[in-house]
Amino acid sequence: MKQAWCYLTALSCLRLVDPKFAWIVKPVPSNNLMDSEPADGMSPKRTSDGEEILNKSIKRRIEVLELADIKREYDLVHSRLQLIQKDPNAIHTASVPLSASETVALLVGGGLFDTAIHVCQAFDLSLAPVFEGLASRCVSLMHQSTRNVKEHFDSAETWEWLAENEITDTQCVSDPSGQRQAWLLLQNYLNRYEKPGMTTYHRCVATRLLALGAALPTWFQNSYKKHNIAELLMLYVMYDLVSEAVELTVEYIDATLGHGKEYFGLKHALHGTAPPVWMPHNVFDHILTALSENRSGLVLTQVEKMMQCKLDQYYQLLERASEAKATLIGQLPSSSAMITSLMETT
Repeated sequence: MKQAWCYLTALSCLRLVDPKFAWIVKPVPSNNLMDSEPADGMSPKRTSDGEEILNKSIKRRIEVLELADIKREYDLVHSRLQLIQKDPNAIHTASVPLSASETVALLVGGGLFDTAIHVCQAFDLSLAPVFEGLASRCVSLMHQSTRNVKEHFDSAETWEWLAENEITDTQCVSDPSGQRQAWLLLQNYLNRYEKPGMTTYHRCVATRLLALGAALPTWFQNSYKKHNIAELLMLYVMYDLVSEAVELTVEYIDATLGHGKEYFGLKHALHGTAPPVWMPHNVFDHILTALSENRSGLVLTQVEKMMQCKLDQYYQLLERASEAKATLIGQLPSSSAMITSLMETT
């Protein structure tokens, strides 16, 4: 607590002075004062010639701390104080120096996800541990609900850690269960912190859910297939969910043919006058290979035929679209002919 007050005092004082002078000079700890480590076989107090090293030869180093540096250290101390308030038995977390990543791990374990995200952003750390921890909690609550253990599913402990995190107005109360609130918190984090064009945290969550044997929620699949359908299909193959991969593949091929393209974020469907539509053919090959290696079951055999039939339909329409585009290009005058025509008219 005293350390937190000291940081707050320093921040308050520095905010009162001119920003050009809002910094503090801090000496480096004594164990880092030597310019370099002594060579092997050399006495730390004498040179290689046996001459005594005087204290004046030791150069002191200093470190300049600005407002942002002190603010980060305060955030780290404040987060540890929150852990102590939540669990008085964890008082050792305040006395033992902890790195930012170690503090984040403790915060995630205590269900303080908002605070963990704040520390990650302050120290430029990945939010992957936060998403992994929250996904694990969601699965745990789901299993408790399946076993109909009411006293655990709606326990005070569940609502206690949920209350420690921001529950937005979008998290409706039509299903006020702890499991529903946890999933909505995870969805809110993905919408807020996943960078445009990236699927780093989508992949992180999907990997944790599939590793724990949980099915991907519908809202999560809808979000993932808009961001990176190929990556989602490969995850299904990696976790031996070939039937799910085929079902999603058929759905995506239908979208490229114009049936539900908005669900995959496609702007155009396959057509002779439209721009090309990207298809992850290498992923399709992985799926077909996985199906051929597990052809013993009747269900997988039927699934393989369904996927191959849908691919054949796509290739037929692709051939027609290519012919239509080639015909259209052939009807257009070439650039040189257009230039010649313009020169003749002038």
